[in-house]
Amino acid sequence: MSKKLFLFFLVSIIFLIGLYYLVSFTINNDRYSFIKKFVPDNLKKTVKYYIFPHKIIEKKNQELYELNLKYDRIYDFLIQSGAPYKEEIKIRRSLDDLLFNYKTSEYLNIFGEKYAIKKFQSNFQLNSGIYNVFPGSAYLDFYNDKFFIISSKGIIGFTEKINEKDIIFKQIDSNINNFINENQFKKKGYYSIKDIRVKNNKIFVSFTDEIKKDCWSTSLLVGELKFDKIDFKKIFASQGECAFEFDTSHEYNGLSSGGRVEVVDKNFVLLTHGDYGQRSLVQNKNSIFGKILKINLNNSDYSIFSMGHRNPQGLFYDEENNFFLETEHGPQGGDEINKIENFQSNLLNYGWPISSYGEHYGGPDGRNKHRYKDFPLHKSHKKYGFIEPLYSFQPSIAISQIIKVQDNKYLVSSLKYKSLYSFELDEFKTLKNLNKIFIGERIRDITYFNNQIYLFLEDSASIAILKRS
Repeated sequence: MSKKLFLFFLVSIIFLIGLYYLVSFTINNDRYSFIKKFVPDNLKKTVKYYIFPHKIIEKKNQELYELNLKYDRIYDFLIQSGAPYKEEIKIRRSLDDLLFNYKTSEYLNIFGEKYAIKKFQSNFQLNSGIYNVFPGSAYLDFYNDKFFIISSKGIIGFTEKINEKDIIFKQIDSNINNFINENQFKKKGYYSIKDIRVKNNKIFVSFTDEIKKDCWSTSLLVGELKFDKIDFKKIFASQGECAFEFDTSHEYNGLSSGGRVEVVDKNFVLLTHGDYGQRSLVQNKNSIFGKILKINLNNSDYSIFSMGHRNPQGLFYDEENNFFLETEHGPQGGDEINKIENFQSNLLNYGWPISSYGEHYGGPDGRNKHRYKDFPLHKSHKKYGFIEPLYSFQPSIAISQIIKVQDNKYLVSSLKYKSLYSFELDEFKTLKNLNKIFIGERIRDITYFNNQIYLFLEDSASIAILKRS
């Protein structure tokens, strides 16, 4: 750059700076307000955006702050009033059909193949969410060509037909209210239904159970599948063990409840039980926290199937290969995909909270650094006698359900990143070819039936159907 050109730019910058301050000085001063008339609007914007952006940033931050305050006030009002869950309970009591209207279509690439995705949105009938205040959350399953849904607040419906324009679920009456007090729902969104499985002419429903006042664990209901009314019975509940919501140690985490269900055969079912923030109990073999439980359907006895889990959010039985795939939330990073061999003689331990590829919130130097003394979160699992995950996500994706769609090809869903992740398992059961497929909404549940993939999207309370085109 020549000396003359450099001087020109320097003088221009000084001029613009001086002009900006002159404008700023006169903007609220009537004596000099006439000067503003001689400053072009485009020049004002240029100076503000490129030379003195701090005022723009301050203004936007203030607007964002005010919007957050407004949202917090609305959120608090809705929670305190219980408006979302009250409306959904009304729908449940009315036994009205659940209507999902066609919303939109698009195309995706999964495993190198083109899929059409159709979205059907709830007609304002699922109002109460798990993570968000609204709209609603739900879980999906298929059995004998029938499509089942259960909302987070206990609406159960089924359909045998999916139209081009809509999906209509007929409600099934039940005695679910005998086990889940409606007063529980207004405490927090995550006190809710956690899964549905329909198999062998039985329907299984898991939920967060208030064992005693403000003290929680995860329980399981089972009922004979009937389409007029289902009479549930409690097949599993903790024997008095629960996590106190107002624990003075501040360890409690109601989001970490687990609750996934998988049917092994006619005699046994698996239930994932999260740690509810009770880290000290996870490696205790006498506790149900942080475990996958194997429940005997004939006598309700249970045993620990695997341990060392934080918040198991997905569970899939690969019958062909005779193993289970489990997903779980890590803390700050470290969401896991784990392989659990069936019929192992030894109790399998996956390491939490001794080993994890995540960190306690805040990290080793943050607000929770004291936790590392008792729960060190070693980055190796194998070194400390635990099983290494098939894969660990860093950062966390808020992992949810996992399914198999083709030979050795699987899909896992994400809440936080609003995406599906495809992967394969090779002959050595090593995970490979992980790919992200953006969907655009939090995916609460995923299931597979008749060569089609079904998602429940909780940002809009929609069902998405992915079909190979």
